[in-house]
Amino acid sequence: MTDPVDRLAALAQAAATVMEETDLAVVLQRAVSMAATTTGARYAALGILGDLGGLVEFVSEGIDQETVEAIGDLPRGHGLLGTVIREAATIMVDHIPEHPDSVGFPPHHPPMDSFLGVPVRVGGKVFGNLYLTDKPGGFTTDDAHMIEAVAAVAGSAVSNSRLQARLRQLALVDERERIARDVHDSVIQNLFAIGLTLQGLALRVGAGFEGTLNELVDRIDGAIDELRRLIFGLRQQPTAGVVHSIQRMLDELGRPSSVELEVRPDIGSIDAERMGDLIAMIREATANALRHSGANRIAISLETVDRHLVATVRDNGSGFAYDPSDPSGPGMGLANLRARALRLSGHVAISTEQGRGTLIEIVIPV
Repeated sequence: MTDPVDRLAALAQAAATVMEETDLAVVLQRAVSMAATTTGARYAALGILGDLGGLVEFVSEGIDQETVEAIGDLPRGHGLLGTVIREAATIMVDHIPEHPDSVGFPPHHPPMDSFLGVPVRVGGKVFGNLYLTDKPGGFTTDDAHMIEAVAAVAGSAVSNSRLQARLRQLALVDERERIARDVHDSVIQNLFAIGLTLQGLALRVGAGFEGTLNELVDRIDGAIDELRRLIFGLRQQPTAGVVHSIQRMLDELGRPSSVELEVRPDIGSIDAERMGDLIAMIREATANALRHSGANRIAISLETVDRHLVATVRDNGSGFAYDPSDPSGPGMGLANLRARALRLSGHVAISTEQGRGTLIEIVIPV
């Protein structure tokens, strides 16, 4: 399609179709297909990054599944792809190997020549990149403008998806808290008032009714106790909730395959506030390991020991280059960990050895 008006009309129609879809994976796949179709490129791909730079979403067009499996690992953001993200700028070249940032292709990767890459972003926030290769005759400025528009659609979809996920989580917590509050403030108080009324009646009626009324009072007391247990349960996060929250946190960080999560089945429940602090502490420890340790394996575990919840983050990286017990050490990460644990009447222990890795143990009472 060469007529600019026709291409713009097709782009507008395709963008509307993309934004009607609520499944992010489908949106991204349609965006990639749209990019390839509007430019005539042989290959197109779109990668979305987590908080620490690892890919959390990757879709492509033009390469068959057998070749994808033969290539193996997803792109790591080196070469031209990394330059697009770092500079948050469109890059267009006629011959990939001639660009100074080109690092070549992995084994089994098909040869590619011309390249057009644009950042996927909303405002100043870069979520990833959208890139195309091998257009007959090379890419044009019009192609770049078109693909920047497609990338804007994709960026908006990613931003909306992440915002909706956060809102759903907040809504879930708020709804559980609202239900618990309403049951306590309304139902339990009404039952309690009814029980007092029946007790008063039992003192004024004959012996034939006193036993029955007292039995009803006992049953109401039992119902109140059961409701209080239900309220406590609503304000707790079961094991599945803790595991899901940690897994989601790892996904947001762009979890590499080397990060392992082990949760013993007996950790029980943890209230929402403590769970929030626990997830924040595990996130801090894991993010530090991913950023600074150079580890190729990180293991996270959770278990209950002597009425304490014990979370450990262990890596096989370079270890600390300074004494982690020194409060004047660089960075705020360890200080934040210790402050959160202290607020929960817990503590943080750190064992590290240069060249041998680090173990961070977080202990809070339950």
